[in-house]
Amino acid sequence: MSKVLPKGGSALCYVQGYERPASVGLLQIKSEHEMKTMKFVALATSGFVITTPAHAAEYLTEITSEVYQAEGTSKEIAQRANTCISQHLAPGTTDAQLIVSSDHDNGVIVARNAVQYPDGMMRWEIRSTFTFEAREGRFRIVQTNLERFNRRWGPIGKWAGSGWKKAEQAFMGPANEVAQCVQNAQTENW
Repeated sequence: MSKVLPKGGSALCYVQGYERPASVGLLQIKSEHEMKTMKFVALATSGFVITTPAHAAEYLTEITSEVYQAEGTSKEIAQRANTCISQHLAPGTTDAQLIVSSDHDNGVIVARNAVQYPDGMMRWEIRSTFTFEAREGRFRIVQTNLERFNRRWGPIGKWAGSGWKKAEQAFMGPANEVAQCVQNAQTENW
């Protein structure tokens, strides 16, 4: 604890019951302002960076693909997508239903998606709600409810050191596979 002396203008520290001039190494601290500045500099240069969800400006909540061109009506595109989703997505849990809802007439399929990806020495598991939306001659994929497993399922923060860009790339992998499958539908007769 220190206080400013009105006449001398220097700060005092209480050390072992005695008032002594405050100093840091060779530096003599002469005012309360200098004391606060030194504390700030010491904290800023200590090398500690605290990254918690409370410091996150935002979270990765949705990933929307580009709009892809495909031949057919929304119903035809959705029917192809149903097969492609079954081939390229994983529900993430044993015995979980992959396709949650399917409305081919309106071109909408909702599925579960789970992916594992490496990030340094860690292997992360992520999951999302995968929504395929088809219109006449085009479609897009929207992923929502994005979560990552780190002892429990939780949101993915978008701050330095959180690895959110690698998570975003991992989510886009299966979406791109489904999109390519829908665009390059196999019509081979065997």
